[in-house]
Amino acid sequence: MASRKRQSPEAGAPDEAVFEQLRAYNELLAQADIEVSTAKTRVAELEAQLAELEKALPSKKKGKGASAEPAARPAGGVAGEALEAATARAAEAEAQSEEYLTALKRVAADFDNYKKRQVREREVIVQEANKRLVLELLPVLDDLERALEAFASHGPDSVQEGVLLVHRALRTTLEREGVSPIDPQGERFDPQEHEALLSQPSDDVAEGTVLQVVQRGFRLGDRVVRPARVVVSAGGKA
Repeated sequence: MASRKRQSPEAGAPDEAVFEQLRAYNELLAQADIEVSTAKTRVAELEAQLAELEKALPSKKKGKGASAEPAARPAGGVAGEALEAATARAAEAEAQSEEYLTALKRVAADFDNYKKRQVREREVIVQEANKRLVLELLPVLDDLERALEAFASHGPDSVQEGVLLVHRALRTTLEREGVSPIDPQGERFDPQEHEALLSQPSDDVAEGTVLQVVQRGFRLGDRVVRPARVVVSAGGKA
């Protein structure tokens, strides 16, 4: 009987738009940090220049009528304006940095919720798949119980027939789920599908050929779920 392939359920791919937002906010935040650092450096340089200018200004000697108030710091000027502009730019860049950081935290929280939602949806899909498989196997269990009951009231032939019916029902159920056997008797050994238990000399079977299948393997669709356990021919004696 031809087996129907069954694809295992998988969760959807992550939302690319969310990743793009995260990357964009990270870049903006890095740029804002650079601007804040640059502006603060410029402020420090201008303050150092103003301090040097103040030291270079001639100090007035205090006389009898001289005011006790210290000389006022000169306002305005190119250095003062540059300092004010740099300070304002630093404050603006820092505020923008905080804005980007808040937006980044919001996007990160949304992405975390997205991942949790994907996990919950995947769990539901797995549970539904398991439920469907269990419902398929329950009739096989019922047939097996009826076969066991036949031991007490029927002869060996009836019991054998019941066991054959159970075997046929189970095989049909597995085939419907996309399960197919691996029975490589007489085939070349394939490490992708076979598990070699031992090698045995043989004059009749070529080296590397499966000499005996100890246990059949099985595939689910195109995927090997259990390799066939085999004895491999070592060829004839030298």
